Amino acid sequence: AVPACLRHPAVEDALQLLASGPEAQDADLACELLAYIYSNVEICQEISRRPNLRRVETLLRLASAEVPAACRGLLALARHSQDWAEALGAAMSPEVAENLALLAETEPPLEESSPASTHPAADRQEPRKQRLAAEILLRGFDGLAVTRFIRPELSDARKRLLNALFVSQDLSARISV
Repeated sequence: AVPACLRHPAVEDALQLLASGPEAQDADLACELLAYIYSNVEICQEISRRPNLRRVETLLRLASAEVPAACRGLLALARHSQDWAEALGAAMSPEVAENLALLAETEPPLEESSPASTHPAADRQEPRKQRLAAEILLRGFDGLAVTRFIRPELSDARKRLLNALFVSQDLSARISV
């Protein structure tokens, strides 16, 4: 059970500020706590009712900057938030689209000769980045998110994102486009 003190809105805000700070160690710890909070379905649904544009932007920026805990937090938020499509749509901006493209482009290639268990992304705790980008889009691709995603100012990031998913070695990511 998640402690009651982590349900307070100020905790999420403080963790987002800490995650956005200059210290990588602080960002990782803050993202671990956010992932822990968002992984609880009841709390995530409670939190997602509160408008917070930074929620998606912060986690996506950190996920594209190689913070594994941010990937887990973003995935938990996308899976457990009832308002994920609205949150993604409200946050969709050139910066968010760029971070989605970076997330999909930074996937290390799978090596044919190595068993899956030795690949760093084989750990269930760390989702593959292209699969994460695809799931984020599929879970939130409705209404406002689609309208904003097709805007002309997002065309470069949109093309890069879709191309990265289209040529992915990850079958799930490739099927999503």
